[in-house]
Amino acid sequence: MRYILTALILPPAMNFILLLIALILWRNNRKLAMVFGSVSLLTLLALSIPAVKCFLFKGLEPYPALDAASLQQPGRNPGAIVVLGGGIYVQQPEYGASVPSDLTNRRLLYAVYLHEQTGLPLLLSGGAPGAAERSEAEAMAEILRRFAIEPGWVESNSRNTWENALFSVEYLQRSGIDQVLLVSDAWHLPRAVYSFEQQGMDVIPAPTGFESRCGCSLYYWIPGSWSFFLSSFAIREYLGLLAYHWGQAEP
Repeated sequence: MRYILTALILPPAMNFILLLIALILWRNNRKLAMVFGSVSLLTLLALSIPAVKCFLFKGLEPYPALDAASLQQPGRNPGAIVVLGGGIYVQQPEYGASVPSDLTNRRLLYAVYLHEQTGLPLLLSGGAPGAAERSEAEAMAEILRRFAIEPGWVESNSRNTWENALFSVEYLQRSGIDQVLLVSDAWHLPRAVYSFEQQGMDVIPAPTGFESRCGCSLYYWIPGSWSFFLSSFAIREYLGLLAYHWGQAEP
């Protein structure tokens, strides 16, 4: 039910609901109907513009790219690299199994890069959606093993970011680790960092997949479906931050 309600308040479902309200009101109150209809269409247009997408993500990406040299500074002594799953593609026919999503692969690739730079062990975190036969973490572990990299820990029970932190920290504390490099998409890290810090873990953010960078060309003002998709993603993440800071579950 939580996921259904979240989908209904996000674009494009939100836009269709506003249009439906406009149609219902059209016979009795055309001015109000036009307001609802205009809001629906204008927000649909605005969220499709790349520059608007970049603006939305700017507020979600406070952490700069990690400078490996900064890890030599006093007080920085991470004991592990934690990479958070970002989804799984269920039962892909070409593989005969569920495989990591593009988001998950992007995070995993950067985590491997950091592993090669630092030699730190990897903790993979991510559970299994209802229809998947294995977890995000297990799917990531299989990829690592194909490249002769053995993960230090595989956390397969978490269902959201809060549980990523809750269950991962249990593994880390048992190993005497109190500071980690935390790998996720740049726009997801504020919520992830907050979740890990609430569990008592010292976090060094290691962002990847930045979405807030835009240029000055005309291209960034031409509406497109991909920008609309990403704008919806950003709005969802803002809702997630609000829910976490209000002490509620992730939307």
